[in-house]
Amino acid sequence: MFALFCRWTEDPFCSAFRKVLTLEQFTDPEMAKLYRTYLTEGPVFELTEAFSSFGGNKTAAMGMAMYLYSPLYLYYSMYDSADNKAVVKRAAKAHIHRFMIQLNV
Repeated sequence: MFALFCRWTEDPFCSAFRKVLTLEQFTDPEMAKLYRTYLTEGPVFELTEAFSSFGGNKTAAMGMAMYLYSPLYLYYSMYDSADNKAVVKRAAKAHIHRFMIQLNV
């Protein structure tokens, strides 16, 4: 998950793509669909499927997915304008680590 965060924030193509989708989602329906697929609904639904495969119900799995992904989504935006990107990167990594500890993984 942390590698995904780094890809969306540090890889030049992925970072630019994410920023374009963020802007263009409001003017182009196809861009809005891509935005949802790659940055909002898509990751949440994929994580929900992964967590529900552990045997839990879908509602609980979606809650876990939202708990993990929502802060990372916010960290994308924080990273873009941060004076000290390393601080945001450490915060994202710490969030993922706390999540994994709570799962006892």
